[in-house]
Amino acid sequence: MGIFLKVWALILGMIMAFFSVKTPVKAYEPETVVINGVTYKNCFLPEYAGLNTTNDDGSKKRYFDINDPFYIDESGLFRSKTKWYNINEKIIICGSDEYPSFGAPGTIYYCRESDWNDLKAYYGNMDNWTCYIGDIYHTEDSKHIEIEEEYFNADLWKRIMQFNYDCDETDLYKSVELPINRNDIKDYTFVHLNLYMKSSDEVFYANVRNVLEYKGDIYIQKVYYEGLYVKAYKFPSELQEYILKLTKQYDSAVHFVEQI
Repeated sequence: MGIFLKVWALILGMIMAFFSVKTPVKAYEPETVVINGVTYKNCFLPEYAGLNTTNDDGSKKRYFDINDPFYIDESGLFRSKTKWYNINEKIIICGSDEYPSFGAPGTIYYCRESDWNDLKAYYGNMDNWTCYIGDIYHTEDSKHIEIEEEYFNADLWKRIMQFNYDCDETDLYKSVELPINRNDIKDYTFVHLNLYMKSSDEVFYANVRNVLEYKGDIYIQKVYYEGLYVKAYKFPSELQEYILKLTKQYDSAVHFVEQI
C-alpha cells in the first residue's frame, strides 16, 4: 500500500505540474495555406488587432454568414473541419464561429499572398488607424474622443497595445493585487479608462480596457475579484508618462472616479 501511495503521489505531481505550466505562445510568424489552388498568408495585422464587430452606435456588425463558409477543409482521424469565411474581397478568416477567438488575433486572418505586402504595409501604418481615449461603452453618457495628431505618438501607442496583449498571452509581466475597498477609492485618480484604435476601413480594431491610476502609478485591470482585490499590471514608466499626458489633454472626458 505504501508503494502504491508513493507511485500515486508521483503521478499526481506530474499531472499538476503539467497543468500548472502555461502553454507557450507561438511565435507571431506568417503561415500560408492553399485553398482551391490559391495561396493565402496570415500575420499581415499587428499581433494585438482583431475583427471590429461593433458599429459606432453599439450595434453588432455582420461580416459573414456562419452558415455559409466558402471553403471547408476536412482532415484528421475524426474528420475535423476547418471553415473559411470571406470578410471582404481581400481578407478571409479561419474558424468555426462567427467571431473566432482562438490563437493570436492576427493569425486567424488570411489574404491572398499577392496582397500580403500591401495589406501588411496598410495595417502597419498608424496613419490608417484612428485612435481614441475615454469611455467606449456606448452608453448615454459615453465620452470617447479622437486623439489629436499633435499629442499622438505612434510608437508609444503601439507599445501600449502590445503591453496589453502580452499581459494576457505571455509571462513577460507579473501582476499585482490592488485594493477594492470603498475606503481606498480616494487613492484612485481615475479608473476604467479605455484606449481604442480602429482601422480606417473599419474592419479591424484593438483596445486596452480598464486602465486605472492608483497612488500615482498606471495599471491595466485584468480581473476583478468581488470583495477581495483587483488583479492588475503596471505599465512601464515611459508608457505611464504618455498615458498621463493623454489624460491631461482629455481631462474633461476621462478624469472621473467611479466605484470599482
